Amino acid sequence: ATMKMEKKLRQLYKGEDERRFDVKELFEARRVEEGRMHFVFCMDASGSMQGRPWNDLTAAYRNFLRRRQNDQAEADLVSILIFDDKCTVQVRGCALKMAPQQLTYSGGGTNFAPALETPSSVTGKCAGYT
Repeated sequence: ATMKMEKKLRQLYKGEDERRFDVKELFEARRVEEGRMHFVFCMDASGSMQGRPWNDLTAAYRNFLRRRQNDQAEADLVSILIFDDKCTVQVRGCALKMAPQQLTYSGGGTNFAPALETPSSVTGKCAGYT
């Protein structure tokens, strides 16, 4: 689907003087083909996420895990950061098949700074993954 979208966007922007379409490679192609991915979930568990928003978020997370498992992505790693007014690392670099199905909702205030600072410390400890 990604290549199809790229082709459509190239057609849309072709010949326009003021608009430009560029593709930026986010991963080294060789490493992506190896299938070793490290997914970091940064989940908002602040008070505004109580009830349905939290349920929808965790359902999407579980659906993602199922899809990756169905794609036979056994080499994938998962880290889960839960934030409200602070950020807690619930899981760090765990195998996809061992990732928790249930996540802890805290319901505190909202502070994005710790949530934005923490992922690099999690990914840096898992060498060899994209």
